[in-house]
Amino acid sequence: MQEAEMWLSRVDQSPPESMYNAFRPTMAVLITNELLEHPDPNVKVALTSCLTEVTRITAPEAPYDDDVMKVRFVALLGMERWCLYVLTIAILPCCRPCLRELWILLLTWMI
Repeated sequence: MQEAEMWLSRVDQSPPESMYNAFRPTMAVLITNELLEHPDPNVKVALTSCLTEVTRITAPEAPYDDDVMKVRFVALLGMERWCLYVLTIAILPCCRPCLRELWILLLTWMI
């Protein structure tokens, strides 16, 4: 997982078709239930990072169809309390309202 994360971070946005075809299998593995429902928080963090990189690489196009994106997003929201807790502690108190607004925006988008 860490190797995929490192490799994906090195791929430019809108890569040539040959590069895109090379990481297509990785994209398919990243949305498997086995990874999306993995109990280890470290795997979930690495998965989130990989999915973020895939989204960056394929932008402005979505890397997966809408149904897959929604399922993926909902699965990753399973970490919401843990992430919010860590972020709230890590971020300066003056930035916490911005974080709250961002979280509300994400939840609104999902609905």
